[in-house]
Amino acid sequence: MLEFNFQNFASKHRQPPTTLLTNAMKRLLTLTYIAVLVLFSANPVLAGTSNGDKSDQNKKGTDYESRFKKGSSEFGVQLGWGSAVDIPPGADRTDWEFAYFAPNYKYNLTGIVGKSFYRGSLSWMNEANVAVAHAPTTAVIAGFSPLMLEYKFLQPKAQWAPSIFGGAGFSYTDWNDYDRQREIATNFEFLLHLGVGAEFYKSKYGAFSANYRYFHVSNAGMKFPNIGVNANLFTVGYAFD
Repeated sequence: MLEFNFQNFASKHRQPPTTLLTNAMKRLLTLTYIAVLVLFSANPVLAGTSNGDKSDQNKKGTDYESRFKKGSSEFGVQLGWGSAVDIPPGADRTDWEFAYFAPNYKYNLTGIVGKSFYRGSLSWMNEANVAVAHAPTTAVIAGFSPLMLEYKFLQPKAQWAPSIFGGAGFSYTDWNDYDRQREIATNFEFLLHLGVGAEFYKSKYGAFSANYRYFHVSNAGMKFPNIGVNANLFTVGYAFD
C-alpha cells in the first residue's frame, strides 16, 4: 500500500499539507494539458501535415499492414457516461452518475504478432480523463493516465477488431467535497481502468469504437475513508490515423 506522511513533509517546509497538495495538483494538471496539446499538434492528420502525398494517405486507410505497423500512432477521443456500482456493497454508498470525456494517444509497440485467434497488436495508450458528475451533485475529476496498454485482436481483411485495455493514472477532484459521500477523502486520487471494446474501420482515415470499462478512483490509503469509487463506464469514440 502506498503511504505518505503529509504532516512530516509539511512541517519541514512550513506549509499546511492541504496547501502543498493543492499546489502540487495544479502543477500536475498544467503538465497534463500541455501534454494533450503536444500530442494533438504532433498528430499529422490533426495538425494538417503528412509524410506522404494524398495517394499515400488513401492507401494508409485501406492497407491492413500499414494501419497496424510497428511505430504507427493515432490520436482519438472517447465520450460516454458512467454510473457508480456498490463494490464493495454498503447501504451508505453514493450513487454517482457522470459524463466522461477522454482524448487519447496510442503508439503501436509490436506491429502485428501472433497467429490464429490471438493474432493482433499491442499499443501503449495514454489519456486525459475528465469526469463531470451530474448526480447527486455537480463535481469534476480531471486526470491523466499515461500508463495504459491496449491489445487489438486482428484478422486479415476484417472491418472491425475487438480489444482489451487497462492501466493507471492520477487525478485532481472535488468529488470529495460532497459532504454526504464517504468513498474518497482527498483531492488527489489515483485512477484505474480495465475494459473491452471494438473498433470499426469504415473510414479511410480512422475508426469508430464502442467500449466498456471498469473505472476505479481512490487514493491508495493516503487518507481515510478510502473505500473508493467504482463505476461502470460506457463510451463511444473516434480515432484519427
